[in-house]
Amino acid sequence: MKKRKPVILLAWLLSIGVLGAVLWQRNQLTSLRAAQIQTSSSGSDSATVTSVGTEAQSDPDQDAASSELLKLRAQVTQLTARKRELAGVAEESEKLKVQLAAGSTNSGLPMPGYIRRNRAQFLGYSTPENTVQSWLWAIQNHDVQRVLQALTPADAKNLQDGIRASGDPEGFFKGVGAIPGLAIQSRQTMPDGSEELQVYIAPQVPPQKLQLQLVNGEWKMSRF
Repeated sequence: MKKRKPVILLAWLLSIGVLGAVLWQRNQLTSLRAAQIQTSSSGSDSATVTSVGTEAQSDPDQDAASSELLKLRAQVTQLTARKRELAGVAEESEKLKVQLAAGSTNSGLPMPGYIRRNRAQFLGYSTPENTVQSWLWAIQNHDVQRVLQALTPADAKNLQDGIRASGDPEGFFKGVGAIPGLAIQSRQTMPDGSEELQVYIAPQVPPQKLQLQLVNGEWKMSRF
């Protein structure tokens, strides 16, 4: 819950910023429209005065007023379009706040059986399901050894070598930390005795296949 508060606060700040931008754009639009009306009136008066006896000649002041009017109209058009864009941003911000509020409660689970990373428990490796949840727990707690224990020996060695080469274990956790949680949608036993799980991670992420092998009586993840 504590980790979600900064995200919810960020969403609120985004909404406040968007609202301020919309109000600013609205004030700008009002000012430009007033200037447009004033310029149009001024141009009309100028045209009336100079039209007497000079119909065949072009008035520089009138040309300047017309040019300024065209510029103001272009700015009004741009501000109107910008206002529509900001309205869309405000709407997206409201949707984000609703999603975050729903995600802060257990009733907001994306689907039945979904395990959030920050609520995962260490259950050992006696079943594929326990191994997956223990792996999530290790990621949440930045426990490198438990992460490696959830993998097959070959995959554990490859990951350990990669972490040592980078010299930055936290870099690994930043990457996998993007996984908010998962739910096992299906399970299939393969001809070699391994288990293939299809897991759901998030609405915008396609279902992923996760393979586990039985190693010395414990289920270890071999590929995600």
